[in-house]
Amino acid sequence: EALAEALALGASEGLEPTAMLDVLADSPMANFFLAFKMPILKGATADAAFDMKSLCKDLSSAVSAAAETGVSLPAATACVSSLKAGMAAGWGERDIAELPLFYRKHMQLSW
Repeated sequence: EALAEALALGASEGLEPTAMLDVLADSPMANFFLAFKMPILKGATADAAFDMKSLCKDLSSAVSAAAETGVSLPAATACVSSLKAGMAAGWGERDIAELPLFYRKHMQLSW
């Protein structure tokens, strides 16, 4: 979610998604997910290692469990909303690394 939103913000300012990904890969923010998913993030096709539907299920469970104890998970709740939008658009079986592409194609961001 954070990566998809960061790419959307940068693109709205005229930055190229691939260039942003390269900068992020060389930053302190870089992590295994970013390195592992870089080809998909840059547009390559691949089988889903972890699909949006599964992540949505897991995060929804976490949000529900947290709510029962009075804990708020605003970032996870936002991610669930984005994943549900992806599932409604038929992207549920696609890899979670395709969420930025979903934003570009379906959330009316021109980047």
